[in-house]
Amino acid sequence: MTLGRRAAASLILAVTLAAVGCATGGGSGNVAATGTETYAQQLLKRRCHSCHRVPKPERWTAATWQEELARMKRRVNLPAADWDSLAALRPVDTTGATIR
Repeated sequence: MTLGRRAAASLILAVTLAAVGCATGGGSGNVAATGTETYAQQLLKRRCHSCHRVPKPERWTAATWQEELARMKRRVNLPAADWDSLAALRPVDTTGATIR
């Protein structure tokens, strides 16, 4: 196998393993959670961190957060209740009303 093919094969293997880790819940499950975090916040740290940085839903509009969750549903296998918990993390505006 040539050096170029070996590098390409290694890259494909790394991407595949990362994708499988996300889909099965593998990866870094040792991200610290504090006692004041909600289940959804803990879920973000536990599941999302295994493939990328933990997202901060408060930085996004509610619509964008929902779009990102829909995109991730195609990649990650979670129970419906967990997706509902993540959806509830959408930000609120300064009046306390939920942004839609």
